[in-house]
Amino acid sequence: MKLDHIIVAVSDLDAAASTYERILGRPVAVRSEHPRGTRNALFLFERGPYLELLALRPSDERGSSAAALAAFLDQRGEGLFGFALSPADMEAAVTRLRDVGLDINDAVANSGTDVAGRVREWRGTAVPSTAGEVSFLVEHLGSDWRTERRPPPEPSRGRTAVASIHHIAFDVPHPSDASAAWDERFGLPQTDAVVSERMGARVNIHAAGEATVELVGATRKDGPVAARIARRGHGLAGLAFEVHDLDGALTAVRAAGITAGDPEIGVLPDSRVVRIDPGSAHGVAAQLVQFDDRGER
Repeated sequence: MKLDHIIVAVSDLDAAASTYERILGRPVAVRSEHPRGTRNALFLFERGPYLELLALRPSDERGSSAAALAAFLDQRGEGLFGFALSPADMEAAVTRLRDVGLDINDAVANSGTDVAGRVREWRGTAVPSTAGEVSFLVEHLGSDWRTERRPPPEPSRGRTAVASIHHIAFDVPHPSDASAAWDERFGLPQTDAVVSERMGARVNIHAAGEATVELVGATRKDGPVAARIARRGHGLAGLAFEVHDLDGALTAVRAAGITAGDPEIGVLPDSRVVRIDPGSAHGVAAQLVQFDDRGER
């Protein structure tokens, strides 16, 4: 099982797409509409999961995803909405989730049509959640559209463009329990762990294809992570984009009008990060990260 894509709920798709083009240094790769009330803009990277900006559209019929999106935007505003995992065997994955007691439907066919009339097809099913995020299993059908439709970075960005989604992070009450659940449900065992005294946190790491999932728990009541959880509760907490040139990327995003902090030492070994102000990222706690010990992956 691998992390397939991350979903950001947005109110104005065109405005959000413009913002993320400036953050990522990449143009939108695909814009499409879905039959039951949503439309999206997708960003494709050198490798790994893609980013989906998801918005409502006028429709006589509102499917379950559109209804969930409308409720999320009404109650919480823009921000990280959900994620999708891609199993090697959809039926086996559904059976596994049922065996651990989750009420999950069989995967059903779906599609999206882009502005040129090209149709993408997939099948998927929702996975029940207790932390507010929307999660899916998805199987893409047909050709390798991610390679075919991936545009190059903006000419001015080059190495400062985002290369990939490195990880998504969840704030959880107990990392050990959360890790056990991810292993049991999705067959994604914990592969590493980091303890940060500075952040007051333990981070359990799960490899999920070419990206990772971080399950973050507070280790002290006066730390930054505890304060974050007190403000926002548990659930999807952040998204990290990997870049080859962090300092150049910071210069580029600031020049494009994005509010970002100065580089700092990251929680992960040998990393530096730049934090994007959520107000400049449609409610997403995003960061740019560079790993100085390994160069380009």
